[in-house]
Amino acid sequence: MKQRIGFFLSIALITAYVAGAQAPSGYTAGYIIGPDQVKIEGFVKEKFKSKAGIEFQTVAGKKSTYAASDLQEVGIAADRYITYKDDFFKQLLSGTRITVFQKVSDASGKVIYNGSQAVGVSAGTDGALADYFFRKSGGAGLTWVSKKNLSQTLAVFFADCNALAEQVKKDTPAYGTVPELAAQYNQCP
Repeated sequence: MKQRIGFFLSIALITAYVAGAQAPSGYTAGYIIGPDQVKIEGFVKEKFKSKAGIEFQTVAGKKSTYAASDLQEVGIAADRYITYKDDFFKQLLSGTRITVFQKVSDASGKVIYNGSQAVGVSAGTDGALADYFFRKSGGAGLTWVSKKNLSQTLAVFFADCNALAEQVKKDTPAYGTVPELAAQYNQCP
């Protein structure tokens, strides 16, 4: 009898643990890193396009809403997002020389609050949704890779890789090939 009770108690505890670890409807397992550099595991509902923010629920069930200015990084499933000047950017490629990000939110015109008091309006970042941004290794900021002057921008970034710099000067690449070109740059001797 004691074995049965122990068995059923074990099953109940395992079921409760698994149920507690499952993502609520609309959420995906992930994490956030705030300005204090502390990583908190939980569940994330992205609202990049509609609100330039996220909803986060801890494993304990506490829900919070965050803007990009409240965080440094967000992880959703296998994807990593960083924040820069009130916007979220998805990391597409990480390399030894350059990292490529894609803009996934637009916070321009969004009201900034300090508690419940409005204190300003966000200017957001340059570029449109889905535009590419570079960060040189060791650098802090992001540089917009504009469609308008793509060849010039890439030639400047790839200047220390002569073959690639000449290639982008000679033939203007398609904008969608920026991550592949950055991968080539990371492999350049």
